[in-house]
Amino acid sequence: MPDEDVMKLAATWDLSEWDVSPRLVGFVYSYIKNRYKDGETLNDIERNLGIAHESISHSLRALEEYGYLAISRARKPFQYRVIK
Repeated sequence: MPDEDVMKLAATWDLSEWDVSPRLVGFVYSYIKNRYKDGETLNDIERNLGIAHESISHSLRALEEYGYLAISRARKPFQYRVIK
């Protein structure tokens, strides 16, 4: 279930760079906020959500760009943290 508030906000964002929908952004945000566990890889998230790796990655980048997630790229797998 997508996060309704983030989905509504994402509808006002320019997502053309990432080619993702506000609904997908809200869905990925909801997963990271409620179900993500440290150490999960992008492939794990892909399997759990049933959404293509590229779409998840683009959604994560959009969420980072708009200040909703922090992505730690210091080691692999990357770590995701909800900011807002």
